[in-house]
Amino acid sequence: MVTGIVRRIDELGRVVIPKELRRTLGIREGEEIEVTPTEENALILKKFSAIDEMSGIKQELLEAVYSATGMSAALTDSDKVVASYGKYAPPIGIKLTKNGRKLLEGRRICEISEGCFENFAYATGVVQPIFDGAVSGGVFVFGEGGANFAAKIVAAFIKNRI
Repeated sequence: MVTGIVRRIDELGRVVIPKELRRTLGIREGEEIEVTPTEENALILKKFSAIDEMSGIKQELLEAVYSATGMSAALTDSDKVVASYGKYAPPIGIKLTKNGRKLLEGRRICEISEGCFENFAYATGVVQPIFDGAVSGGVFVFGEGGANFAAKIVAAFIKNRI
């Protein structure tokens, strides 16, 4: 008995993930997928996030931003917050909205607009997308005066390590 969608593997070993599933799971063109075999001869497909895979350095970096500037900060992959620190930072795991992803896809530092995170209100700030080809995520710094500089430093540091 088949419980999933059946797809044929082509001569290059590729398999197409149906559009309905990509849309449901939020998988966009150009994103990386992690393929993991199981002991039961099955494969687990999972969206890969190089930023999320980084060790504790991501949290320490945001703590350093707060210590040096007094500004809250959050680090996201292309879908959700993976690290945050400070009073005004969104909690880890909260998802980016379509508007938040659009700011990242703009590939330039800009002011944060309302509605970047699901069910989370925040103060003013900036976002610096992290990209090298595809957008990997972003650095959100909440505050005024120096937020641009702090966001650019964190983004450059993360980009060099993914």
